[in-house]
This record gives sequence, structure tokens and C-alpha cells, in this order.
Amino acid sequence: MSKFVISPHFRLQEWVAEEKGYFKTEGLDYEFRDNYGPGDVAKKHATPDKIGAYQSIEQGRACDVSGACHWTVNVAASTGHGKLYADAYSVAPCGVFVPPESVIKDPSDRKVPAASLFSGPYYFLEQLGFRKVIDTTFMMATSITGDPDPEDLRKYFRALRRAQRDIDLRPELFTHYYRKEFPARFVEQTDTRRWGPGERIVFEPYTKEVFEESFKWIAERRIFAEGDMGPGKYEDSVITLAA
Repeated sequence: MSKFVISPHFRLQEWVAEEKGYFKTEGLDYEFRDNYGPGDVAKKHATPDKIGAYQSIEQGRACDVSGACHWTVNVAASTGHGKLYADAYSVAPCGVFVPPESVIKDPSDRKVPAASLFSGPYYFLEQLGFRKVIDTTFMMATSITGDPDPEDLRKYFRALRRAQRDIDLRPELFTHYYRKEFPARFVEQTDTRRWGPGERIVFEPYTKEVFEESFKWIAERRIFAEGDMGPGKYEDSVITLAA
């Protein structure tokens, strides 16, 4: 059987679990790697216009477990591209930022130069003095690729649960890991001593009600073309290991 592939993606938990040896303690036979290969993050993650997380899931990701915004994983799973892991989700601080010199103070003006960012990039813009005009959160879900051993998934998430507890207790010990996933041109500017814990894994169910409400929200905003969202059936779209 091939090794369980773990690839960190702009959050701290996998890095902490690797540092602390939690994956090994769980007895997980795994490979810890960057699925985009070596080199500058900016170049590795560069994609053509309108190519993003959904398209990468659609094409098939090289790791057993990955993450993206929950509505992306929701629709991808509905259309048969991976499964949404229903035993946990995650939430990160998020905001809409404008440049320090911007005259915009009212978020009702939508036609302005602004950026919506979460986790590491969120902290980076705060550090640089950008001004937040909307404070919100960014919810993510886990996508399961292929058919990994359910016991391997249990081991993986038990390790992440321990890592999450470490981050909750002493986040400042681990924020330096953000630098490993930042574009090279920004790394020397980052002062991760000032940054927060970012994405937090919530070990609670991503319920049918949440799935269906999100699916409806996506459809109403026509984020995907009509007919491209699949049937939206929760039972066929998720995987759960709960007893």
C-alpha cells in the first residue's frame, strides 16, 4: 500500500504535528511533502485567470487530504470530485483590506481597490498597515482524494487535534512556519512574531444542514454555471468516520 501523503497548505497544524512527531506517534506511514515541488511559492502556485481550488480538485490532487473554502469542497464533492470530510471543518480570521492611504472607510462602496484575505496574508497586511474595512471569517473544509485507509485518516486527524491544542496554548512558538509558504519576495518583510494562529480546526460535524444551506447560497449567487453543481446530495458527497 502506498504511503499516506500529507501536504501543508497555508496553515500551521501540519507543520506542528510534523515537528512534534505526532504523525509518527500515531503510527502513520506517511510522506510529508509540498505537492507543488521545490522553489518559490509564488511561481508554484501561479495559475491562469479563473483557475483555482475547484479546478485543482477537479483535476485530482496528489495528496490524500487537502483543504479549500468549504463551498468549493462542497460543490466538488457533489460533482464526484473527492469527498468532503464531515467530521471537522476549520475557520480562519478574514477581512477586506484597503491600502493605508485609501479614503474608503465605508464597506458599502464595493467599487474600490480592496482585497479579501485570511490567515497568513491577513496578518501580513495588518503588519504593513493596511486598513481592514470588513472583519469576517473564512470557513474551510477537507477534501479526501482517492480511497485512503480510514484508519490512516483517523491517525492523521488525531495528530492534527494534538497540534491544534499546542497552537491554542502557545501560538507564538509556531507562527514562523508561515514563512515556509510565503512568496520569496515577501519573506524578509514578514515579522511573524506579530502574527496570530490563523486557521483553527473545529472538530465538530459539517452537518447536512450546513451542506445544504451552503449549496443553496452558492446556487443563488451563480458562482457556478447552471447545471455544473451536481445533485447536491449530502449522503453521496461526504465521508464520515464517526461511530
